[in-house]
Amino acid sequence: MDKDWILGAAATLDEVRPLLSGTQAASFEVLLPDGSAFSFDADALKSPAILVFYRGGWCPFCNRQLAGFRTIDDDLVEMGYDLYFLLPAPSVFIMDVEGMIQFQYTNPNYRIRLDHEVLLAAARVAL
Repeated sequence: MDKDWILGAAATLDEVRPLLSGTQAASFEVLLPDGSAFSFDADALKSPAILVFYRGGWCPFCNRQLAGFRTIDDDLVEMGYDLYFLLPAPSVFIMDVEGMIQFQYTNPNYRIRLDHEVLLAAARVAL
């Protein structure tokens, strides 16, 4: 499997660790479609953050979820959150400014998605 698109990915299945609420988020770097690098430094967040992992624009479940998120993005930004949308695993994480995960949602069934109202409620609680 070609992992050139992500730097620092787990080399083996034994190294994979799920992100759970109450754990420290990891810093990571990914390559953007234009070839430039984007770094997420969990130790240097200036604002709480929401990471949304989704499968892609071709996925109808992702499109429905992202459409719902678009209806609340102004609310989340007004609350002080920085929003990040990443591929390929459909997951959502809310982190405080220390990079501590306050909320996480991952479901192996890609058809069951986090509702945008649940995200908004979780974001309010996490502040």
